[in-house]
Amino acid sequence: MADKLGHRSHTTVQGWWDRDVIPAQRQREVLDEAKRRKIKVSAEDLIATPPAAVSQVAA
Repeated sequence: MADKLGHRSHTTVQGWWDRDVIPAQRQREVLDEAKRRKIKVSAEDLIATPPAAVSQVAA
């Protein structure tokens, strides 16, 4: 994905994976690239859900 987004280093995207978050300023480029490659991703998929909200939904 880093290559597809034009990043020189894969560690940029690896950091997003490790932190389980894509920085807000990068989300548009991720959505645009996914659309270009016909990968089904929505803006909601990129929004982190706080752990408390997850446990409330599960309850």
